[in-house]
Amino acid sequence: FQFSQDEPTALVQIEGGPCAVIAPVQAFIIKELLLEGSPDTWKNITTEKQDRLLIRAAMEIIGRAGGDGDSVGGRYALFYMEVDEVQSQMANGETEEEELVEQQQQQQINSDYFHRRL
Repeated sequence: FQFSQDEPTALVQIEGGPCAVIAPVQAFIIKELLLEGSPDTWKNITTEKQDRLLIRAAMEIIGRAGGDGDSVGGRYALFYMEVDEVQSQMANGETEEEELVEQQQQQQINSDYFHRRL
């Protein structure tokens, strides 16, 4: 995936590439951006922010592709967190693994909230 130099939140399709893959990823990137704040700030996004947006989008897509889980009925949750941040929090006793998972779950939104923000 490659972001546009002219529009830092837009993915670029190169040489008639796979728009069927790019379009849903782009949609999830826009979803993340809408949840974070005003579109006025989108022109000033850093490369690091682009990377985080792409990772979050990919993780959500992969998580949704898991469906209802295996025959036992379990579900899998995917989340991304910088290794330095996790190690720092755990080393300082600030949080435990269960708390990290709970924090990530709190960041998830429901469909109604998302569609009201469009």
